[in-house]
Amino acid sequence: MKLIRVLILLVALVVCASLAISNRGTVAVGLEPLPFVLNVPMFAVIFGAMFAGVLLGGFSMWWRDGAVRQRARREHRHADELEREIAKLKVDLDHARDLARAANDRKALRGPEAA
Repeated sequence: MKLIRVLILLVALVVCASLAISNRGTVAVGLEPLPFVLNVPMFAVIFGAMFAGVLLGGFSMWWRDGAVRQRARREHRHADELEREIAKLKVDLDHARDLARAANDRKALRGPEAA
């Protein structure tokens, strides 16, 4: 599996390098209402757009999955509460067993006519 990742990474690197080499010419980048224009290499514009797309996609995925994360936190808290309740009930059960055992021991000490 690691070999496949390395191969995919190498292919992506070769593609990115060839894209950068073949698109070295400069282009004017400006936002119309703003008064300045930047002259940058075309590959920088392409990689910048790809980077912005990855960031925007990652943010949108994070935003969309917020409800899932919130539900997971809520369920985790609920599971912790239930585990604490189970532990308390086990302690109570042990205590009740000890009391029942003590009561049976007292009956056994009194003899058969006490029953």
